[in-house]
Amino acid sequence: SFGKAAEVKAVEWKASASAGFSATTGNARVVTFTGGGAVSRNDGANKIALTLEGVYGETTNQSFVDSNGNMVADVDQPLEVKELTKQTAAFFKGAARYDRFFTTNNTGYLSFIGGLDIPASKQYFLGGQVGYARQILKTKMHELSAELGYDFTYDRLIAPDPVPIGFSDSVFLHSGRVFLGYLLSIGDHSGVRVSVEALINLTDVTIGDRAVSAAEATRVNGKFEFTTKIWKP
Repeated sequence: SFGKAAEVKAVEWKASASAGFSATTGNARVVTFTGGGAVSRNDGANKIALTLEGVYGETTNQSFVDSNGNMVADVDQPLEVKELTKQTAAFFKGAARYDRFFTTNNTGYLSFIGGLDIPASKQYFLGGQVGYARQILKTKMHELSAELGYDFTYDRLIAPDPVPIGFSDSVFLHSGRVFLGYLLSIGDHSGVRVSVEALINLTDVTIGDRAVSAAEATRVNGKFEFTTKIWKP
């Protein structure tokens, strides 16, 4: 996400919420829940935004269990075919961001995040960012912004069983942050938003049982959104 200055005649509040559900069946049954929400306050010089997002999914399929040890799937032995359910998504993130608009094109920002990602072996994660944002281009159709700053992330990892020798479940990442965000306005009702963020670790760090040097744990995050207004009362 990126902040941008906007002309407001009074303090402006915005809020939104979303939820989704999908289910498929066949050789496997997959159930997924998604949800999110956002609220922001903008007085023209200061903007505070809070966001929440989450995804949870389970996959159930049949698995052969050789209960009698004959290495054959006996159709007359129903206990040899069992349904196994695996958690395929369990992600939650909350974020708070403050933008201070010094001028129309120059902004300072500060943000905090926290959440979890169980399938990615992250019991929980915490972090913060601080930096400078610059609006490079703004026309009726196009907006381009860039941000440069510092990112700190702490990951608490879920240890595997058995635990490898030298395994560290605490990861401290100090990174430089480079961000580009682009917004294309298509008429008065539709828009495309594209953003990419690179977090380049500045120090050596041990992730689990793997030691990495500076820049070897670089993370790149991307996002693409298309929005359109389908009805107006």
